[in-house]
Amino acid sequence: MVFILLCGLCWLAWWWAHPALFGPPGNAVGTQSTVGTPVNVSITFPGAPAGVDEVTIEDIAANVAENTSGATISFSVCTMDPAQGVMGTYEGDLHDVCLDVSPTTDARLSDSDYVMMTTVATQAGVLDVPSFDFTYRYGWERLFRRGTEETAIRVTVTVP
Repeated sequence: MVFILLCGLCWLAWWWAHPALFGPPGNAVGTQSTVGTPVNVSITFPGAPAGVDEVTIEDIAANVAENTSGATISFSVCTMDPAQGVMGTYEGDLHDVCLDVSPTTDARLSDSDYVMMTTVATQAGVLDVPSFDFTYRYGWERLFRRGTEETAIRVTVTVP
């Protein structure tokens, strides 16, 4: 009986610390840029996924496989006008296309929010990011679960 209770508690602890919000790796985006020009790539669909009332991002880390372009990487939340089309990639300043641009740390996603990766190359080369690790937490309706999950998109930026 104690063994069954211990197994149940271990499963509950694992479940609480391993949410699955963004899905496994699988999608890919490839684009070209020029040295010094910001390239912005949406790495999530807008808002929290269906059935999730509240999700707060705590941290995002890029899993870089190659960076021969000397690119910097930063993350932000782009709030779009719901009447605008879908955000995929955008070359230039996000403030030109987003109603609001805010940091991802402690960002609570709303329906019109895209999580964006912005990269700026310092020389010709390639930036290859096969996935991202999102650390986030749910709200009260999901028992404040928290964890880190590898996301579903691969981003490659080539600078000729």
